[in-house]
Amino acid sequence: MIRTGRLIHAAFTLPILLAACTTTHTPATTTPEPSVARIHAIQGAGHRSPLEGKRVESVEGVVTAVLASGRAPGFWMQDPKPDRDEATSEALFVSTKDATVDVAVGDHVAVSGDVAETGFPGALTATQIVKPEVRTLSRANTVPPALRVGAKGRAIPDRVIDDDGLTRFEPRTDAIDFWESIEGMLVEVHDAVVVGATSGYGDMVVLADGGVAAAVRSPRGGIVLQDHDVNPERIIVEPRLVRNPPLVETGDRVAGSIVGVVDYNFGNYRLLNTLPLRSIIAGFTPPEETAFRGDAEHVTVATYNVLNLGGTSDAARFSSVAESIVGNLGAPDVIGLQEMQDDSGPADDGIVTASATFAKLTDAIVAAGGPRYEFRQIDPVNNEDGGQPGGNIRVGILFNPARVAFVDRGSGGAADPTALEGEGAEARLTLSPGRVDPANPCFAGGGSGELAEPTRKSLAAELRFGDRKFFVIVNHLKSKRGDDSMFGSAQPPVFKTEEQRMCQAEIIGRFAASILARDPKAAVVVLGDMNEHEFRRPMRRLAELSGMENLVERVPVGDRYTFSFLGNLQVLDNVLVSPSLSRDASAGIDIVHVNADRADERAASDHDPIVVRIKP
Repeated sequence: MIRTGRLIHAAFTLPILLAACTTTHTPATTTPEPSVARIHAIQGAGHRSPLEGKRVESVEGVVTAVLASGRAPGFWMQDPKPDRDEATSEALFVSTKDATVDVAVGDHVAVSGDVAETGFPGALTATQIVKPEVRTLSRANTVPPALRVGAKGRAIPDRVIDDDGLTRFEPRTDAIDFWESIEGMLVEVHDAVVVGATSGYGDMVVLADGGVAAAVRSPRGGIVLQDHDVNPERIIVEPRLVRNPPLVETGDRVAGSIVGVVDYNFGNYRLLNTLPLRSIIAGFTPPEETAFRGDAEHVTVATYNVLNLGGTSDAARFSSVAESIVGNLGAPDVIGLQEMQDDSGPADDGIVTASATFAKLTDAIVAAGGPRYEFRQIDPVNNEDGGQPGGNIRVGILFNPARVAFVDRGSGGAADPTALEGEGAEARLTLSPGRVDPANPCFAGGGSGELAEPTRKSLAAELRFGDRKFFVIVNHLKSKRGDDSMFGSAQPPVFKTEEQRMCQAEIIGRFAASILARDPKAAVVVLGDMNEHEFRRPMRRLAELSGMENLVERVPVGDRYTFSFLGNLQVLDNVLVSPSLSRDASAGIDIVHVNADRADERAASDHDPIVVRIKP
């Protein structure tokens, strides 16, 4: 058995979704000649061991951390007498999956076994000793000192992950090589500032030394993704070795330092802290509240991804979303919703209706002090719009009938496309609400893209504000699930899903342009979770084809985000408006930061909503 010792706690169990796919890459060979090697010789100056597939004898190190349970048990050991080559790590992981081993932190051990590179398809591999034989030479030794990383220690490259297709090993300039050069080692992060709040798995993301050299920081303390800077200095802290990680939010600081071992899993390098974190210094600012309100001349329109809100969601979830709509968004006149599930939630039972889900939300909004919204949506074909199997997520529209009127026209179903008829001020939708080209392979699946699959269909609607007409198109494009990891084995990473979003953006852009071709003065709003950054090709193409402006680009860069992915603040939700709206001096946009900076269990959703003020 493995003795965890005083410094290590029972493993915090994470959902290991890909564990069954783990493969050990050991080249076929004849019976290898055993060799005696130091750890840095096994690690080598590269991403794969020069001794891969060979058996090594009596490799010595001091145990620094023990993973006592889970699908991949083992321990990390580190050479207390490092060489002077910063390119070669002084530590590695010893897998005890196929062995019974009795070790504890501080044991000086000698390990014999096979050198292997273990990982998942598309990911990097981790150097390990497998099928080990372990001799304990002495106990209760002092562990090697932790290597300080950051601006006041070994500097983490903060601009480049890799710029040579992994053909050169450059730890001083390429972040992917930097982390490989300290794989398995005990490291220390001082003055850690949180840029990624506690996730549902318990991990968080920090910057070392208060983020002193980070490029674009948000006013709330996060770090913002840019077109040419993906912020590789971010450190994912994962509590696999400790229980009960703290709930932290963007801007918080960790008192003292974080000490842990460097691991690679789930497509990223991670710091597994070996001790519970010390006290947290709160730095989080309260959720924002927009100042926008509709008036006699202006309408407020919002977009909000409500994270799989379904008929079986508990009352607290409905209340949380409703309170954010009323208290933080100021109860907008029109709300485009994404990820509304059917009435049975994730149960894969063939139910596709969502009237009960929408009614529960509108009731919760009234209970929160908001208006009695009405809703419009179109039920999808079962399991043909992507998302959680059985959930049948779809887009929909809430509107306040005391402020705006919905123009109901026709009775379109899941397969019925809406179109345009009439000219000039008489231009109108044939179906309202109606789906935009729902049979197109880019929405229905079967497109040319490598990962083309059925996704949510865009919903177009016609509304009136007094005697003024305006159009709203609500969207939820193909997700980024399936793209290469930033720290994966493909460098540069390939964004495989972008092709499908590009096609979807072109369909939406051309549809919006067809409205403006009939009436150049038309008031058109295209909004939703586009699953795309404002600076990437699909959003540029949508704006180009439609002739509309993406109001997100008016927001200061530090405040320009609606989502946090591994501590990278970024735009996924966008709002475009037609020229008649964008030219008006009173037009405005507010990204209301209520969720992206918060711990998952405290947030109403994983997206920040956006509110725009327009004058139809």
